[in-house]
Amino acid sequence: MSDSLFSQSGIANAQDERSVELAQKRLDALQAAYADLRRKLVQEGNEMTVAIETARKETDEHVRRKISEANQKLAEIEEEARERGIAKGHREGFDSGFTEGMQKGLERSRSDADELIQQKAEYMLGESCESVSKMLENVLVEFNGCWKFTIEEIRRDTVALARGIAERILRKEIVEFPQLVTENIELAIQRIGDRRKIRIEVNPVDLTTVIEFLPTLGQKIQGAEAAEVIGMESISRGGCSVRSATGSVDLGIDTQLDLIEAALIQDTQER
Repeated sequence: MSDSLFSQSGIANAQDERSVELAQKRLDALQAAYADLRRKLVQEGNEMTVAIETARKETDEHVRRKISEANQKLAEIEEEARERGIAKGHREGFDSGFTEGMQKGLERSRSDADELIQQKAEYMLGESCESVSKMLENVLVEFNGCWKFTIEEIRRDTVALARGIAERILRKEIVEFPQLVTENIELAIQRIGDRRKIRIEVNPVDLTTVIEFLPTLGQKIQGAEAAEVIGMESISRGGCSVRSATGSVDLGIDTQLDLIEAALIQDTQER
């Protein structure tokens, strides 16, 4: 087999074409479902944004109401402070003069009232803003988690479907073109450094084809002096494993499909 994993020849019979067409329809349906799900997620995200904006407006109104109440309370405290200051000013006025005592009393009371109102306003604003911030953070975390999980599920389903299509086509080609095993063997031997004595493991069904191919293989591969061919039930038809004194190359069908699947996973993750 050449570096390409699939033969350039098409599927000869109508049954194979229907199988590929059915697999394509399933892939199209999955892609359509993915697009529909994405639209729904975007719609839900927009609705969630509106809900958050509404909550933010309600929070702003709540803060404004609290500030208004605080201002009202400030006015009451100032009035009370003014009255207390006047009284205190009267008392101090007996010692240092009426005007000076009243002024000091008013300033002290007004300062205490301003500090109290500022503390209350900061507390109410901080509590409201912290509540909104936590709510927004929780919403974003939940949305991102849901989105990533959905995308990952779709990616796995798409890759599994693509592998299934590739496996079906490849196995049908192996039945129709038994010489594909010899191409795999030739490719595997080219990747082996020491070719003087090699052990070729194939499916028992492919033994006859491989043995007939050995003379041709000896002419095409330089350095190949001796080869032992073994039938192994663990190797799928069309695949092979070639071993030498320095290493081995596995070109089993399942191994090649695993490589295809890994490449598809990497491709979908990079997009």
